[in-house]
Amino acid sequence: MSGTATEQRQRDALIVAGTLALSVVLYAGVFGSGFLEFDDPDNVLDNYSIRALSWPNLEHWFTTPLQYMYTPLVSLSYALDYHVGQLNPAAYHITNLALHLANIVLVYRLCRMLTKRAFIAHFVTVAFAVHPVNVDTVSWVSTRSTLLATLFSLATLVAYLRYARRRRWPWLALAVLLFVLAVLSKSTAVALAVCLPVLDYCRGRRFGWRLVAEKVPFGLVALAGGLLTLHFRVDTDSLYHYTLLDRAILVCSALVGYLVRAVVPYPLAFAYAYPAKTGAFLPWYLYLSPVVLVVLGFLLYRAPVPRKLLLFGLSFFVANVLLSQAALLEDNYLSNRYVYLPYLGLFLVLAELVRGFVEANRGWRARWLPVWPALLAVVAVLFGVATFTRVLLWHEPVRVLDNSIAHQPDVPFVYSIRGMTEYKSGDYPAALRDFEKTLSLDPTFTLSYYYRGVIKGLDGDNAGAITDYDKAISLSSGFGAAYNERGKAELALGNYASALTDVSYALSLDSYFVDAYLNRGRVYAAMNRYPEAIADYRRAAQLYPNYPDTYNDLGVAELASGDPESAAADLSTAIQLNPQYGEAYFHRGDARKRLNDQAGACSDWRSSAAYGYPAASQSVEANCPGG
Repeated sequence: MSGTATEQRQRDALIVAGTLALSVVLYAGVFGSGFLEFDDPDNVLDNYSIRALSWPNLEHWFTTPLQYMYTPLVSLSYALDYHVGQLNPAAYHITNLALHLANIVLVYRLCRMLTKRAFIAHFVTVAFAVHPVNVDTVSWVSTRSTLLATLFSLATLVAYLRYARRRRWPWLALAVLLFVLAVLSKSTAVALAVCLPVLDYCRGRRFGWRLVAEKVPFGLVALAGGLLTLHFRVDTDSLYHYTLLDRAILVCSALVGYLVRAVVPYPLAFAYAYPAKTGAFLPWYLYLSPVVLVVLGFLLYRAPVPRKLLLFGLSFFVANVLLSQAALLEDNYLSNRYVYLPYLGLFLVLAELVRGFVEANRGWRARWLPVWPALLAVVAVLFGVATFTRVLLWHEPVRVLDNSIAHQPDVPFVYSIRGMTEYKSGDYPAALRDFEKTLSLDPTFTLSYYYRGVIKGLDGDNAGAITDYDKAISLSSGFGAAYNERGKAELALGNYASALTDVSYALSLDSYFVDAYLNRGRVYAAMNRYPEAIADYRRAAQLYPNYPDTYNDLGVAELASGDPESAAADLSTAIQLNPQYGEAYFHRGDARKRLNDQAGACSDWRSSAAYGYPAASQSVEANCPGG
């Protein structure tokens, strides 16, 4: 290897290392971030299948969708995070950042192999690393699927380029395997199968049977991924009823919006509102988006960009964006996270455009040559500052929601997320206001009915809560949590048969639903069916062994069924998990009394009274010397 080549590699390695270090600095604020009350509960906080690395759970991940999406590798990655850090959000954020750093390295490697130009590879790598649009993808725990799919997609392209250059079948086999892993991470990775033929054309490979044959496994994987997506995915009803023409216009407007955001990423929001229709029409300016795309395409065609690179870059960008915008989901229109990988194609085109100016040696562009390094440095600094600032917003996820509402005040589900955040923090009046705001914008928003019902239940309005749960279930018949909470409200009203039906149905929808096992156990206990109650409590304890209420309820049921010894043991576990659990002390006192341990019983009742359990004082006065 020549000295010049060695020096170039050393420079490249230093620049990539510097880019990685800069990324760590920009994203350092994410280490103190928490969970977002949107998708994170379903994916992590309430996902009990990730709490043990076991064969039954592995089977569950590969046979059951997560949020209507087939993403078994995402569940596996969450399980590894839980194994390391339990529910400490830092563990999940560290993994997200590590994946982003790995993706940065792969972006550089891919661009270097694809273009052979150091400037283009570094331009794209730095843009990918510091672009503020990517902050939401890296900072939100639930975008793990995007990060993982990007990792395996980039690795697929690198392996495929090695195969295309060396014609060695092991590289092709590795590329197919990596593509499988990408699709198992996120179904939109199937877009890669469309991009590979374009990549072949750009590499100058001749069309023939071999070229077709080597694409067959990619096509089969993409087909399987597409079928699984159609099987599991459920589109959320949109507030507006769009025609086929409307949808086409929306996709065009999304492409234009993403193009603009690539160079002017301000203002950014967590979510963007779907355009409202006036009568049969969308806002007039949206109908200009196809014209804008045609004009931009023509200008790029005339620009000093190699045609093949232009074709690949735009194809990669458009194919990936189209898949993300094809379905009308409540949170996907113009969402920042959907261009994490697609922007790679756009950055390639931008890099080639900029290179034409930076490396110009004649004409008017050459006269501006001294300005370009300074201009690029200024843009990089501005983007870096914007990224750092947005990462700080994620330090407190509610600030992300406040910021999003400030820029996009008409997105219903953002109010709902903020309401859930306020609910979890105990600010019920503020939460109720946000749920009401959500429903004023979208009367079909299921989650807001559900949480409004939960708040009514906490206020003792179980009948009102049931009305809201009924509405939520009518809008989403597979909403297991709504059945569970309705069952809890029915139990509070003494409607045991209805309660049992509801919580049992919730468990039929999700066999890992810990709270539903607890509630059904309580229903069985209220019906004096203690063996069934004990079985449900034990299943809940098996799924989540760190919840003191489970052992308290189990101990009470065992005590009622005539097993004070088991009751005392389980109540001791509840106290071990919560040393100030007054009710558990009280019931363990009853168990110890039945075991003829009067001193132990009195000690427990006194502890129970000290921790404020109302019935304990009476037991002390009636049974303990000196009262």
